[in-house]
Amino acid sequence: MLSKTHTKYIQSLQHKKLRDETGLFIAEGPKVVMDLLNSRKFICKEIFALNNWLQEHSKHLSLLKDTAVTEAEDFELQKISSLSTAHAVLAVFEKRKPDYKIETAF
Repeated sequence: MLSKTHTKYIQSLQHKKLRDETGLFIAEGPKVVMDLLNSRKFICKEIFALNNWLQEHSKHLSLLKDTAVTEAEDFELQKISSLSTAHAVLAVFEKRKPDYKIETAF
């Protein structure tokens, strides 16, 4: 079960200012979350999902290190989702650091 504090924190990541301050962003939906996990370009910090989604992807989730996986109920996902109808999974990822390359015109 999600605490009120954690729920508010996830909800606050819907605001650009806090996403920029924390370097985190939210991904919602099975396809988006799995695409980001499979890309290995983003570090997943937390996953909130329904029990059936967790069971379906348990093999993949067991490979994740340093990722907090929380089983959530429908009403909990609805609270933290920015969508009118919540998906079966919501995840918090770290933003990628921009790779600045200085090019010289010699």
